Amino acid sequence: MIITTIKKFAFVSFCILCIGLLWIFVTAILSKSTQNNLAEEMFSDSPHHSPYQTPVEFVLFTMPKTGTHLMRPLLEYLTDRNSISYWSREIDIPKSYLYDKNMLDLLLLIPNVLQMYWLHQPVPKQSYISALDNLQYNDDFLVTHAPFSTELENVLKERGSIVFFLIRDPRDWVVSVIKHPPISGLDIYGAPVGDSHFLTLDLNQKINYVIAGTSKYYSILEIFKKFLAWQKSSICCTIRFEALLGPRGGTYTEKEQSDELRKIATALHLDASDDDLLEAFNASFGKGTIFSKGKAGVWKEHFTEEHKAHFKEILGDVLIELGYENDYNW
Repeated sequence: MIITTIKKFAFVSFCILCIGLLWIFVTAILSKSTQNNLAEEMFSDSPHHSPYQTPVEFVLFTMPKTGTHLMRPLLEYLTDRNSISYWSREIDIPKSYLYDKNMLDLLLLIPNVLQMYWLHQPVPKQSYISALDNLQYNDDFLVTHAPFSTELENVLKERGSIVFFLIRDPRDWVVSVIKHPPISGLDIYGAPVGDSHFLTLDLNQKINYVIAGTSKYYSILEIFKKFLAWQKSSICCTIRFEALLGPRGGTYTEKEQSDELRKIATALHLDASDDDLLEAFNASFGKGTIFSKGKAGVWKEHFTEEHKAHFKEILGDVLIELGYENDYNW
């Protein structure tokens, strides 16, 4: 019986890999076709008129619910470039959700593939490079939830690209994920592509679900581990969400906000004063499509003592590493 079970598992794994290879092959063909079509089109060479022009190629890679739609309009304002989401039509690569972490891990074993979006099947590396080439040609920049990988980092290093990455208090992240507004019926964990059982839970149960994960769905520790390695990359500019909010978030001063904005300007080689940067932030604030009020410390309104104990057990050391606590006495 054990041998039969092993054979069944091996057969299922083989089928998954075959499907993944077929998907990647079709993706590569479609991506090449799109690239050839774009190469034949004529584009306007009219220059940008923003006083904050930058010669730097950059991307915005974030974990979901860490301030993507706070940072995105700010970068647009500072550089006079359009941001293009990976899930938009402009990135003409077939996209398919894959919530099962075990299947996803199998597909990532295939050579020369990259995961451009954390809950999507991986795509051929050349498809990603072609997408970046098209964005650079149009003077746009990419926005996506791309987990760290050495292969992806190397591609960007070779291009001289800068990665902007945001960190946020993981406890607030839990609450934000649960309150994530459905978009076209989608929820980060819920139906139709996720776990329909998640939607039946009450708030306390959902908090524990997100903290611990399941055998199929990622825990908060697994999600953070997939992304946080960007912080250690030599091409990454890491921005703290709460510091970028400054006084609006309730925990950082305007001086600390200016310091965070200066990190962005330095990475982009922008010649802008502190007043210019604050003006840019205020002008772009609230322009994100699904950006909420951005208040820090919301977790305190929802975490019970049980939640806190559970969180400390799963992610307490990461919380300290990120600088949100000094110890476990919170």
